[in-house]
Amino acid sequence: MNDYVSVQQETPMIALPFWVFESTLSDGAIRLYAILLIHAERGQFPGFEQLAKDFRRSVPTTKKYFSELKAFGALTFTKASGYSVRFNRPEQVK
Repeated sequence: MNDYVSVQQETPMIALPFWVFESTLSDGAIRLYAILLIHAERGQFPGFEQLAKDFRRSVPTTKKYFSELKAFGALTFTKASGYSVRFNRPEQVK
């Protein structure tokens, strides 16, 4: 019996920090956070249209969860540099 799982290289995978699951973030925000981490790992920071497509939700819904992540401290955003995804635990989750 084979105890190993074969993963195709083109399959995007991401490790989520445990604080995400301990947080009060909604399931939708956690899912969007995972999508953002996948893009960030590739050096990509797409706009809301592409995020909504990847998220399989509307742009307004994507923006709602994006705002939740930003308010929580999981994302930072500035007009000059755009957004960045925080991997380390935000202060309010301790």
